[in-house]
Amino acid sequence: MISALRRPRVRRRHAATVLGLPPTVGLGVWRLALGVSALPWIGATVALAFGPGVAAAQDFSNPAPPWPPSGPGILAEGGLPGRKEAIAFEFCNTRWFGLPDLTTRALVLGAGWRAFRVAGGLSETGDPEIGWKGLGAAAGIADRFAGAAVRGVFRRDARAFGRSDGYEVGLGAWMEAAEALEVWTSAPQLWTQGASPPLRRGLELGVGLRSAQVKGWASHTSLVGLPGAGHSEHAGGLSFDSGPLAVWLTARDHPLRGGIGVSAEARRARVAAEIDGHPVLGETVRLSFGVRLGGAP
Repeated sequence: MISALRRPRVRRRHAATVLGLPPTVGLGVWRLALGVSALPWIGATVALAFGPGVAAAQDFSNPAPPWPPSGPGILAEGGLPGRKEAIAFEFCNTRWFGLPDLTTRALVLGAGWRAFRVAGGLSETGDPEIGWKGLGAAAGIADRFAGAAVRGVFRRDARAFGRSDGYEVGLGAWMEAAEALEVWTSAPQLWTQGASPPLRRGLELGVGLRSAQVKGWASHTSLVGLPGAGHSEHAGGLSFDSGPLAVWLTARDHPLRGGIGVSAEARRARVAAEIDGHPVLGETVRLSFGVRLGGAP
């Protein structure tokens, strides 16, 4: 009976002291961070009320299961900070829809200290004549129970388009709703301005279940108001972990398609590959190599 009464107090104390601040200050900061999780819905409502923004592309997409978030790539791409604090970098190579001239090369560096998470990276898509370059950054906080971050990308188009510039800013957040059950939201393009590539990203809402070796997830992405897109897209998948090896399967609709990925770790290095099929546009192949320089193993 006594241990049951004390359990809630232990969790509140963890949330307040995770930033290394006095309990009252730490708890206030953490509550403010959790309040950020409501901003993607507010921003999406404003965006839909005033019309769609400027199109944009995925510059730091890496081969990894959509959930749970890990590594600097998903922080820079979707604004979702991982639980573990570590210094790490990833090099990613993505060939979109089987087109050799449409390849993205990206280098992302991430770091964590206590609850703080940051990431930044450079990317280049296509050649200097018809492609674009991107500079991205993200910052947020996370612990075992919740996380939130702000991310942004600045782009410069190729010489063929007069070196026009554009940017996008968005938010991401997640929290543990129950034991082994988490929910997340990612709105990477709440604000856009200027020139940008032709791919759009909507508001994503997701739920994930995890155990020691198997993880599952499902997500709903709102595409209302985006030219040439349906009202929404749904995705789901499973990942299986066995020591240093992991395999994951994904499925999406509009149109119905699937993908498979695999990763392997040795000491602090990780290599991964993923293939996403598309019945019309062809296959997208992602490769990555990452090294964790510090943090928990």
